[in-house]
Amino acid sequence: MLRFLSERRGWVFAVFVALMLVVGLWRWGAPRAAARASILISDRLGVDAHIDQARLSFGGVELGGVEVRGRHGGFVVRIDQVDARMSLLGAVFSGAQSVREVSARGVAVTVDLTHEGLDNSISELRSHTFGSKPTPVVGSASSRGRGRAYAIDDLTVHVADSDGSLLSMTNVSLHKEGDDLLASFVDTLLGEKNADHAAVGPSKLVLSRQDGEWKVRELEIDGASVRSLHDGEGKERPLATRLRQALSSLRPNTGTGTDTGTGTGTGTGTDTGTDTGTDTDAD
Repeated sequence: MLRFLSERRGWVFAVFVALMLVVGLWRWGAPRAAARASILISDRLGVDAHIDQARLSFGGVELGGVEVRGRHGGFVVRIDQVDARMSLLGAVFSGAQSVREVSARGVAVTVDLTHEGLDNSISELRSHTFGSKPTPVVGSASSRGRGRAYAIDDLTVHVADSDGSLLSMTNVSLHKEGDDLLASFVDTLLGEKNADHAAVGPSKLVLSRQDGEWKVRELEIDGASVRSLHDGEGKERPLATRLRQALSSLRPNTGTGTDTGTGTGTGTGTDTGTDTGTDTDAD
């Protein structure tokens, strides 16, 4: 009996010591969590990240005042609050794989297409995000899993080019759970009201993943209008031209000969020669 009580006191003391260690680590790590999270986001995405505050709990991590900027400028993402649901014990052994759900509220995305560093910022973001990850095989077991749940609420997007506002979206929400993705938009405006523009009212889009591919399951649009005021001969560019140039600037450079630096030396040089007369010079 005395031996049992002695062993019991030993277990109680061990649990008390373990609890004190957890509390101590908690108090030591909490003030450093924001700085550590900023470094992790910066290294993982190839951006400059700053986080005002971070709160730890046994259910996950909550970040407040998140700001992400392109390392060379051109885009800024500000987030009021980010919640990552996970087991802290699982995070110790599994890292980011232990995250079950990620949600963000109050997200504002601003992109300046005229910024000289935008291309380099996007290239660095793309290389860090996709460069080190293997391409999943369509229809594989990993692509059929439910994966994490994601939720973004109160999202606004603003994209500007040399002519002014190109894209404005307000009150956007994105929710992904399992193999379903639901997106809703309150107001979307391409261009500006006093120029070429396309306005879309409240809309809802539902995508479903089948055999590793996302397909449209439902689309609802409550009102849309398109107005063209320019014919391309004026000083301001038509909306269609602005959109094409914006998409081409954001598209990854595949190096297929579209760059001016490579086109004059090899295959594309014969095409330009027929127009400018360089063939006669070569002869």
